[in-house]
Amino acid sequence: MATIDFQQQFLNELIATPYYASVLKPGRRVASLQYYAYNGRVGTDAVPLASGIPQISKFDTQADSDFAMTFISASVQEVINGPMAYNDNLAVQIQDLSTGKFFFNRPTSLSLVTGAGGFPFVLPAPRVLNPNTAIAVTGINFDTIVNAGAGPVGLFYAFHGVRIFYAQ
Repeated sequence: MATIDFQQQFLNELIATPYYASVLKPGRRVASLQYYAYNGRVGTDAVPLASGIPQISKFDTQADSDFAMTFISASVQEVINGPMAYNDNLAVQIQDLSTGKFFFNRPTSLSLVTGAGGFPFVLPAPRVLNPNTAIAVTGINFDTIVNAGAGPVGLFYAFHGVRIFYAQ
């Protein structure tokens, strides 16, 4: 019983904070908030991020919960099987395909929207994605000198946040 009481107390404290309270649906009781990350990759070993050519990765959010995105992180794999690095010569654009809205007015340097040096970018306010939201992430390589004409192999990204489960 003490664990359930602690979990409920913690949930009550968390949803009362202005950061989360601002994104919760009015009149709905929150059953739980659970950390989650949507991960993806733009570019592949077979089709790397060629210079100046936008490439897109898409995903859908889960159907059973809202997702309040709070952090974005990313890294770039410069060569096949190589280490992950931060590359400012890449730009990213994110679009909510369900509404058509873009996250930025234009593709933006990777470090400005995903953080750098191992520290993710903290969003000033959570960005809520409704259930079944389709998201497109576009990566654009601005390197003029690329690996054997191919460019970085892939841009790996993660949207961190919490899934919001409402009581039925």
